[in-house]
Amino acid sequence: MNPVNITKETKLYGFVGENVTHSEFLAVVNRYFDSNNIDAFCSVFNIRFDDLAFFLHNIKTRSIEGIFIEQTYAKAIFSMLDEVLGENFGIVDTVFIREKRLIGTLARPAALAKMLNEKSMAKDKKIYIYKINEWAKAFIFELMKFQPAKIIPIDSISKDEILDSLVVNFSREERLEVNNKIDFFDDEWLSNFYLSVVF
Repeated sequence: MNPVNITKETKLYGFVGENVTHSEFLAVVNRYFDSNNIDAFCSVFNIRFDDLAFFLHNIKTRSIEGIFIEQTYAKAIFSMLDEVLGENFGIVDTVFIREKRLIGTLARPAALAKMLNEKSMAKDKKIYIYKINEWAKAFIFELMKFQPAKIIPIDSISKDEILDSLVVNFSREERLEVNNKIDFFDDEWLSNFYLSVVF
């Protein structure tokens, strides 16, 4: 949706981070709204870390349905919410604003687990988890709801070892040159599936 087409019925969302103006995720969200005929629009909010609490306090009274959280702020925002839904891993990626209350949830790891199950991408395969962090722990928790997969945490990659397996990369800095892998923080198709779960 073009901003000039926003009406009073349009639901407004925000993408919050310290420097997210040129993030591809913003474009992904608005393309998702357009392609699914959802009358909504997402704007970017570049917020310095020191201003985060002030921003969250003020946004409660604005006409905004919710905000998507850039990963670097996921832990800081967690402690500033009025309520958190679901299992507690100390991070959130989505916040809804309801009756001036901030309600957070962690949707992206659950979306990935659901997607792997629905598409049978990990059926009868070992799943290697590269770099264990809060996101990885949340993903493992969600995946175990669907299947008792053989999950193997790793800190290094051997291409011979991971043949016929799936690698899920939870590192923000490293990009793995292997086949059959998912980059948790980068894949656009994963972002689309995450949005389909949220909406």
